[in-house]
Amino acid sequence: INGTGVWEWVTHLEKHLNEAAGFDGKDYGLFTRCLFLVWPGNPSSPVNYIEAARESVRMGPIVADILEQIMIDVPGINLNVMAHSQGNGVMLHALEQLGENNLSIDHAIFWQAAIPNDALSDRNMYQNPMNHDDIYKAQQTNPWFCPYAHLGSKQFSIFYSQNDNVLGGLLTQKEQPEGVKIRDVWHAK
Repeated sequence: INGTGVWEWVTHLEKHLNEAAGFDGKDYGLFTRCLFLVWPGNPSSPVNYIEAARESVRMGPIVADILEQIMIDVPGINLNVMAHSQGNGVMLHALEQLGENNLSIDHAIFWQAAIPNDALSDRNMYQNPMNHDDIYKAQQTNPWFCPYAHLGSKQFSIFYSQNDNVLGGLLTQKEQPEGVKIRDVWHAK
């Protein structure tokens, strides 16, 4: 989604999230504004995952700084963050910085996350402590090495679809949704 389509999409998302939380369109005391961060995560090629991942690593600390500032400016705020696809890489690295600084948001919601399934692991840091320089070196070879990210939120939810042909495992032809051909899925992947 680009241009004005993004803003139309986020407006609808905000409305539906509020309705799901009980907003009836009348009592605005039940309405919560959403802050949307749109980042330039589109790589030069849509299949260049490495470039998109690099960009999410770069953006994570910027988002962490924004979240930290919100926590300072609005004490006691209930801060829930939802990310989609590679935006979860941004959130992961934001949570890494928050966790390392002993800060946390209330709820991190990973929606069809384009990150490894063990990205929230503490990497056995408690049994084998590493200093900051060693962590930095490990992150140079593995951008998903975020041993403090699990401390950056009090609660986590992971949303995924078993029919996700891009991020999930590849379904057999028999398991594909009606009208989807396996060769087209392989081509897109």
